[in-house]
Amino acid sequence: LAVAGAVLVALVFGLLDPDDPPTRGSGGTNISADDQERLKHFETAAKRGDLDAQAELGRLHWQRGEYPAALPWLHAAAGRAHAEAEYLLGMAYLHGRGTVQNYRAALEQFTKAAEHGQLDAQYQLGIFYRDGLATETHKETAYLWFNLAAARGHADALVMRDRLAAVMNGQELLRAQEASQQALRRLEGYLAARGQV
Repeated sequence: LAVAGAVLVALVFGLLDPDDPPTRGSGGTNISADDQERLKHFETAAKRGDLDAQAELGRLHWQRGEYPAALPWLHAAAGRAHAEAEYLLGMAYLHGRGTVQNYRAALEQFTKAAEHGQLDAQYQLGIFYRDGLATETHKETAYLWFNLAAARGHADALVMRDRLAAVMNGQELLRAQEASQQALRRLEGYLAARGQV
């Protein structure tokens, strides 16, 4: 009960990120034979240059808290425009997981992932532009990214978009909505060309 209370307090005060996987203890993790076989399969395919295997291997290591092992595979997949890998690489830079914390590098990766349709990256960009992380504060650009993610079903982005709209003047809001419509059309075109719509 005391541990549950401490976790709740840490979550409320922002000391733990509920989206982060638990970090490994000093004794490592128990890996089943099936998991080991799965990792070997993805590693073999990833070394042969399979894009999806590189991204999946990076994601699996990331979920297990093995950030240094995840980064080379995430870099490989992100370098080939894999949106999920770009997003996770942005998270690595944002939180300093397996690398030095670097908001500029996080912004760069989130931008690539967002332009490739990754919802959480679009949400993160809204936060970056709203708060001025590694860029100037820009309400209209923040609104654009929140609005784009909200239009595609991201619930937190919807809340943030509406909060931001409440402090924008009419001209700012109109420009941001027009830019959002153009960005949505570009994104839909990109996703359609890749067969992802």
